[in-house]
Amino acid sequence: MNSANGVIWPLTLAASSAFMWGKLPHVKRFLDEINARPAAQRADALKTKFTFKTEMDEDARKKLFPPNERLKNAGV
Repeated sequence: MNSANGVIWPLTLAASSAFMWGKLPHVKRFLDEINARPAAQRADALKTKFTFKTEMDEDARKKLFPPNERLKNAGV
């Protein structure tokens, strides 16, 4: 996956309204091409295999932003 795919592909999760796709037909075509790839289909299938946390709690913050936790423990 190149950097453009990595940046644009998550938009498929956040934006699915017909209004948006009407205004951005080239982006829709591009995302449809990416989603048709076997690797994208395998990645999408992971959400049925695993249960992922959807809320941002303190435990998630510690794991996503470990430098912040180190600074907090250092008293900065």
